Amino acid sequence: MSKTKKSLIEEEAVQEGAINAGQIEEWKDTYKHIFKTVVGEHTFVWRKLRRREYVEIMTEKSDDPATKVFDRQDSICSTCILFPENIDELIEENGGLAGTLADEVLLRSGFDISETEEM
Repeated sequence: MSKTKKSLIEEEAVQEGAINAGQIEEWKDTYKHIFKTVVGEHTFVWRKLRRREYVEIMTEKSDDPATKVFDRQDSICSTCILFPENIDELIEENGGLAGTLADEVLLRSGFDISETEEM
């Protein structure tokens, strides 16, 4: 990502009044890369999913096997979404939000095959 585009994303988050520049830098120091995704009227700041976290989420036991995929999406969001803090409430209010955000997190966390070809 270009420096200009990166700066614009940070400026937008700061302008929204919920995140300050110091918080962004703190997250970067801790997680290296942070991302911003806008879904509808909500802005989300998140980080990549780590391998250990992925393994823990994928091996969690679920009370109801039929809802296991949804539980995993919720866990990915709870683990990686840095802002807003009320992510669980927003997931409950917006039926497809966890799936959308979990997909974004997984793609940026290395679960995207950009190009594969037979040799």
